Amino acid sequence: MEDAWVEQYTRTVGIVNLDDQKIDEQCLAAVEPPAGVAVHTLPVCREMENLNLATSPENLVAGG
Repeated sequence: MEDAWVEQYTRTVGIVNLDDQKIDEQCLAAVEPPAGVAVHTLPVCREMENLNLATSPENLVAGG
């Protein structure tokens, strides 16, 4: 069930290559490093009021 959810989610939001992304350094300060490491996320950029985070498909599942 989790694998199907991850596949559906990644089809909806898309997959990006972080090598092609410009990381907004101000966004890096939005998530404290211990918290970001704990949930395996990287703040990438802001779009209006949203903070976009990157993670891997494996880390979308709780306990990933």
